[in-house]
Amino acid sequence: MGTSQNNLCYDLLNKRLIQPDMLHFDPALLKYPNWKGHRFLREEVANFLSHYCQAPSPLKADNVVVMNGCGSLFSSIAAAVCDPEDAFLIPTPFYGVITNYLRLYSDVRLFHVDLDCEDFREDSRCFHLTVAHLEEALQEAKTKGVNIRGLILVNPHNPLAEVHSPQEIRDFLEFAKRHELHVIVDEVYMLTVFDESATFQSVLSLDRLPDPQRTHVLWGMSKDFAMPGLRLSAVYTENRDLVEALDKLASFHGVSGITQHQVARVLHDRDWISGEFLPENRRRLQAAHRYLTGELQTLGVPYLHSPAGLYVWADFRKYLRESSFSEELSLWRCFLRHKVVLIFGQFFSCSTPGWFRIVFTDQQDRLQLGQSTHFLAYFLCMERIGKALKEMTQLLQDSDYLMDNEEKRTQVSCGMMKVLELGDPVTRFRLAQSCVGLGGCLGVSFAVWTPQWLGDRGLWTKQNDTDDVHLSDRTEGIFFKALEAERVFGVLSFLMAVSSGALCLVFALCWTSQTVRSYSNTRSLLMAGQALYPSTLLLLTSSTTGLFFLLCWSLFTYQHWDEISQDSSGPGVSYWLGALGWFLLLIVQPVVFLVEQFVVPDILPELRKATESWYSVSHLTYAFRSQSARHHEAEKERGLRRIMSTP
Repeated sequence: MGTSQNNLCYDLLNKRLIQPDMLHFDPALLKYPNWKGHRFLREEVANFLSHYCQAPSPLKADNVVVMNGCGSLFSSIAAAVCDPEDAFLIPTPFYGVITNYLRLYSDVRLFHVDLDCEDFREDSRCFHLTVAHLEEALQEAKTKGVNIRGLILVNPHNPLAEVHSPQEIRDFLEFAKRHELHVIVDEVYMLTVFDESATFQSVLSLDRLPDPQRTHVLWGMSKDFAMPGLRLSAVYTENRDLVEALDKLASFHGVSGITQHQVARVLHDRDWISGEFLPENRRRLQAAHRYLTGELQTLGVPYLHSPAGLYVWADFRKYLRESSFSEELSLWRCFLRHKVVLIFGQFFSCSTPGWFRIVFTDQQDRLQLGQSTHFLAYFLCMERIGKALKEMTQLLQDSDYLMDNEEKRTQVSCGMMKVLELGDPVTRFRLAQSCVGLGGCLGVSFAVWTPQWLGDRGLWTKQNDTDDVHLSDRTEGIFFKALEAERVFGVLSFLMAVSSGALCLVFALCWTSQTVRSYSNTRSLLMAGQALYPSTLLLLTSSTTGLFFLLCWSLFTYQHWDEISQDSSGPGVSYWLGALGWFLLLIVQPVVFLVEQFVVPDILPELRKATESWYSVSHLTYAFRSQSARHHEAEKERGLRRIMSTP
């Protein structure tokens, strides 16, 4: 439900595309073509647009240029009419990949005309474009020193599925004429209008274009004929200089001769288009749209009422904890966890977080029950969307998410969800392991720096030096070395105890099972799968501390074994607390760790899924970056200029 692709009418296309006239081969089709398209195809495109756009007079084939997709046309037109770092005005939200199209050749940018919908009502027109918005954006661009060369309009709109009225289109073109701006009008969805109450009027249907030399209309086979894999689109413009410039660039975006022949045959068959394909396609689009909007109404999700397109622009703002794009991304990840792919508003540079585009033509599978048609795939998808929204609603009701913003930011920055929360096995084991480690570290620290060893003879008192006259000659050298090592291991164990104890406090007070999931940057999930898990980290640090002190304690015990064996109370409190410390760190701590491994399920599979979600985001975010990096100095030195001189 993410890709705008019509999969509802492949059976209709299959019947037409296997007809004998589609299999014609001519030697001319296998040779290098006229790059802007074979003459026979451009004539068919001109005739097709004249008929379905209701042009007042027949359109001319010489004004048609064919390329392999509207993206190629966007790139080529921008390179022809703009200098590097010039910009086009474009209303938001818009199809985000247009940003990349314009950057391809000459780093042309987009200047957003931000439209919002803060107060959405059934009778309101959200994200509605007016000339006042365009005037305001143009003045803002001039203030910022941005050179605006043109305006991009999409009609019917993507993702809003809105259809501009003829008067609105004329007003936009008049605005462009006043400011000497080129206008690229993308009408690739013009035949997807399925609501009989709506009227689509093409720019080419106007009796007189305000500025025909700067008005360029795009159309293609991808949406209206459900053939995005065919890769064929066309631009109609009366600007001969632009046609010649596009002819030069078309060698990089050519279409095979065989494909051109097949498209020409389809466009020529008006009986099939008007009598069979378009009526049935519109009926199926209307049925799919009706089903989706009905399900959205059942779920209580508002949406824009639209008469065209392959998608619905839906409002999920009430499922955000706050109005931010990070929360929108969290909701998108929630959909992903439930195996539903929707496109979030930030991809379309939407100024208001919480809007999503839902494609309703993504599956053709249908389950026939009696005389009614139930879209089984859509039912499953909507069921998953419902589960995702239920999950988000539960989160919104959770008291953790009802804290004020300042407190929430403070707690999230520490990675905290709840202090000493014991609601799940992970948290309980974490607390137990932290307490065991902290107790062992305190025992070790107390034992190293207190004198209660064999009658107040600690590790650092003179009485424990190896020149004691009572030491036998046989062991004097050994005890000298052992005593020095004993002090070294004591210092090391104390330093390790301090760091391990601090780590235990952090995990005891600031870490729960939800801490990993609270990170705003999903890459932390990836690191949680690659680095040490808290339980493992505590085990390693505690074991090292206990091992160092065990060596210290063992050497002292070996040195004074005769005295200790005679009186078990003689070694003193420090001695036995040290023994308790290394016992907790080396014996009890590993036991707790092993029990946790058998009792608590592994969370790494969930982390990997979240990581895959982050990778998806990283690819999607590239598409809606509105400002591109500058070209390298070498590119600037070449002095890229406009290919053509425009009026």
